[in-house]
Amino acid sequence: MRIDDAATRFDQFLDYERGYSKNTRSSYLGDIRQFSQWTKTTDVESINLDTVNTYFIILKKRAYQKTSVNRKLATLSTFIHYVVREGWLKDDVSVHIEYPKYQKRLPKLVSQKSVHQILDERNQISHFR
Repeated sequence: MRIDDAATRFDQFLDYERGYSKNTRSSYLGDIRQFSQWTKTTDVESINLDTVNTYFIILKKRAYQKTSVNRKLATLSTFIHYVVREGWLKDDVSVHIEYPKYQKRLPKLVSQKSVHQILDERNQISHFR
Protein backbone atom coordinates (compact mmCIF):
# COMPACT_ATOMS: atom_id res chain seq x y z
CA MET A 1 0.00 0.00 0.00
CA ARG A 2 1.21 3.51 -0.80
CA ILE A 3 2.11 5.70 2.15
CA ASP A 4 -0.24 8.45 0.91
CA ASP A 5 -3.19 6.05 0.95
CA ALA A 6 -2.25 4.67 4.36
CA ALA A 7 -1.86 8.24 5.67
CA THR A 8 -5.38 9.10 4.50
CA ARG A 9 -6.78 6.10 6.35
CA PHE A 10 -4.62 6.94 9.36
CA ASP A 11 -6.14 10.44 9.37
CA GLN A 12 -9.63 8.90 9.47
CA PHE A 13 -8.53 6.62 12.32
CA LEU A 14 -7.19 9.59 14.30
CA ASP A 15 -10.42 11.50 13.68
CA TYR A 16 -13.08 8.85 14.29
CA GLU A 17 -11.41 6.46 16.73
CA ARG A 18 -9.06 8.74 18.65
CA GLY A 19 -11.00 12.01 18.35
CA TYR A 20 -7.90 14.09 17.56
CA SER A 21 -8.37 17.69 16.52
CA LYS A 22 -7.95 18.83 12.93
CA ASN A 23 -4.72 20.67 13.82
CA THR A 24 -3.20 17.61 15.48
CA ARG A 25 -4.13 15.40 12.55
CA SER A 26 -2.69 17.95 10.14
CA SER A 27 0.61 17.94 12.04
CA TYR A 28 0.69 14.13 12.03
CA LEU A 29 0.05 13.97 8.29
CA GLY A 30 2.70 16.62 7.64
CA ASP A 31 5.24 14.59 9.60
CA ILE A 32 4.34 11.42 7.69
CA ARG A 33 4.62 13.18 4.32
CA GLN A 34 7.95 14.65 5.38
CA PHE A 35 9.22 11.20 6.34
CA SER A 36 8.09 9.80 2.98
CA GLN A 37 9.66 12.62 0.96
CA TRP A 38 12.96 12.84 2.82
CA THR A 39 13.58 9.09 2.89
CA LYS A 40 12.10 8.56 -0.61
CA THR A 41 9.83 5.88 0.86
CA THR A 42 6.61 5.55 -1.14
CA ASP A 43 5.23 2.21 0.02
CA VAL A 44 4.37 1.13 3.55
CA GLU A 45 6.06 -2.22 2.96
CA SER A 46 9.43 -0.49 2.53
CA ILE A 47 9.38 1.11 5.99
CA ASN A 48 12.16 -0.56 7.96
CA LEU A 49 14.68 0.26 10.64
CA ASP A 50 17.09 1.70 8.04
CA THR A 51 14.51 4.20 6.75
CA VAL A 52 13.59 5.23 10.30
CA ASN A 53 17.28 5.72 11.15
CA THR A 54 17.80 7.69 7.92
CA TYR A 55 14.92 9.97 8.88
CA PHE A 56 16.40 10.49 12.34
CA ILE A 57 19.79 11.42 10.83
CA ILE A 58 18.15 13.86 8.42
CA LEU A 59 16.28 15.52 11.29
CA LYS A 60 19.53 15.89 13.24
CA LYS A 61 21.37 17.34 10.21
CA ARG A 62 18.62 19.90 9.73
CA ALA A 63 19.16 21.02 13.32
CA TYR A 64 15.65 20.40 14.60
CA GLN A 65 15.16 20.90 18.33
CA LYS A 66 15.14 17.64 20.29
CA THR A 67 11.51 18.22 21.26
CA SER A 68 10.56 18.50 17.57
CA VAL A 69 12.54 15.38 16.70
CA ASN A 70 10.76 13.50 19.50
CA ARG A 71 7.36 14.63 18.24
CA LYS A 72 8.13 13.62 14.66
CA LEU A 73 9.43 10.23 15.79
CA ALA A 74 6.39 9.73 18.03
CA THR A 75 4.15 10.47 15.04
CA LEU A 76 6.06 7.98 12.93
CA SER A 77 5.85 5.39 15.71
CA THR A 78 2.08 5.82 16.00
CA PHE A 79 1.73 5.55 12.22
CA ILE A 80 3.83 2.39 12.13
CA HIS A 81 1.76 0.83 14.93
CA TYR A 82 -1.34 1.62 12.90
CA VAL A 83 -0.09 0.10 9.62
CA VAL A 84 1.10 -3.03 11.45
CA ARG A 85 -2.30 -3.35 13.14
CA GLU A 86 -3.99 -3.04 9.74
CA GLY A 87 -1.71 -5.77 8.33
CA TRP A 88 0.05 -3.57 5.76
CA LEU A 89 3.46 -3.97 7.40
CA LYS A 90 4.76 -7.13 9.07
CA ASP A 91 7.40 -5.87 11.49
CA ASP A 92 6.77 -3.11 14.01
CA VAL A 93 10.13 -1.37 13.69
CA SER A 94 8.87 1.48 15.87
CA VAL A 95 9.82 -0.53 18.97
CA HIS A 96 13.46 0.17 18.07
CA ILE A 97 13.07 3.94 17.87
CA GLU A 98 15.29 5.71 20.37
CA TYR A 99 14.20 9.20 21.27
CA PRO A 100 16.82 11.86 21.92
CA LYS A 101 17.10 12.92 25.54
CA TYR A 102 16.74 16.57 26.40
CA GLN A 103 17.03 18.51 29.58
CA LYS A 104 13.80 19.69 31.03
CA ARG A 105 13.70 23.31 32.05
CA LEU A 106 13.25 24.13 35.67
CA PRO A 107 10.07 26.03 36.46
CA LYS A 108 10.35 29.76 36.97
CA LEU A 109 10.11 30.70 40.59
CA VAL A 110 7.76 33.35 41.87
CA SER A 111 9.57 36.03 43.82
CA GLN A 112 8.85 36.50 47.48
CA LYS A 113 7.66 40.04 46.71
CA SER A 114 5.10 38.70 44.19
CA VAL A 115 3.82 36.15 46.69
CA HIS A 116 3.32 38.89 49.28
CA GLN A 117 1.49 41.05 46.73
CA ILE A 118 -0.84 38.19 45.82
CA LEU A 119 -1.56 37.43 49.47
CA ASP A 120 -2.11 41.10 50.28
CA GLU A 121 -4.56 41.45 47.37
CA ARG A 122 -6.38 38.31 48.49
CA ASN A 123 -6.65 39.67 52.02
CA GLN A 124 -7.99 42.99 50.74
CA ILE A 125 -10.64 41.23 48.68
CA SER A 126 -11.70 39.04 51.61
CA HIS A 127 -12.21 42.19 53.78
CA PHE A 128 -14.87 43.41 51.31
CA ARG A 129 -17.02 40.29 51.63
